Amino acid sequence: MADSVLATYFHRKQQGMPPGYHLTPTPIPIAYETHGAGEELRPCGRSFSATIRGSLRLRGTTASLDPALKDGACAWARGQPLVFIHGVGGNRRNWDDQLDHFAPAHQVVTLDLRGYGDSGPITGDLRFEHFAEDVLAVMDHLGAERAHLAGLSMGGLVAQAVYAHAPHRIASLTLAACRPADAPVAAGEQFARDRLEPLRAAQPLQALADSLLPALHGPSASPELIGRLRDSLLRLRIDDYRRIVTVRTQLQPFLDLSSITVPALVLGGRDDRLAPPAQMTALAAAIPHSRLEIFEDCGHFLNIEQAASFNSTLASFLATHATA
Repeated sequence: MADSVLATYFHRKQQGMPPGYHLTPTPIPIAYETHGAGEELRPCGRSFSATIRGSLRLRGTTASLDPALKDGACAWARGQPLVFIHGVGGNRRNWDDQLDHFAPAHQVVTLDLRGYGDSGPITGDLRFEHFAEDVLAVMDHLGAERAHLAGLSMGGLVAQAVYAHAPHRIASLTLAACRPADAPVAAGEQFARDRLEPLRAAQPLQALADSLLPALHGPSASPELIGRLRDSLLRLRIDDYRRIVTVRTQLQPFLDLSSITVPALVLGGRDDRLAPPAQMTALAAAIPHSRLEIFEDCGHFLNIEQAASFNSTLASFLATHATA
């Protein structure tokens, strides 16, 4: 995926943004994939590409697009965009079970945050709000003025950060297995130690996977599912991961949850040791009129371990708030 030409984006600043939060140009190319039911393919000024075979898939970065696909057209899909945001040990492939399910009704977007997957490496200073900028950069690149956001684990915090930056651009929030923005760090030293100490081993990513995997899935997880989670961890970039974990564990409160006015769905797993049901119940109670669902026989990666339940619950929620 070509990323030699860097692109920047400028987002209109929101009045009343929390102190210390600001949007800046993003010079790092952010990789994304979008999938939806094709409505039209029309020329536009940007360098977009698409393949239409009853549905459309778009792959590229905010800097450039896959040169193997057709250039010079702007692809549009039916339905309001639905953006999925991965966690600290993930990448956009974590949402593969959601792409086809939601494509008939939404323009589904998955992305690799900076430092992950096919996106550019972290350069210069890193702040947590940069991840919110990555989401907005992809939305801007796709011409999406407003979108539904769904985030898992750290991705749920990123979704809350996007709302803190630009609430007028958010149609709804789905927060899965994550911390609340008003208390984003719990046992930060232990969190960092669990993720950074294994990286001292001779085979650091293998050691990290061996250490973390037991806490990431429920007791009935299949070998295939565990293999998918291991693959996600083995794709991490060690240097970027170290920086991200450090920034994640130093994050300060940045949003009053009672100020959230968009529809919110809060999801948890009964057997999740990282974001236990009590944590998710408290998070839901803090957001006005939110909906809470706890999946049985499920660990941290709800959307993979209980994909069918996750998809049906989210689809029902989105259908209820389709015009939100």
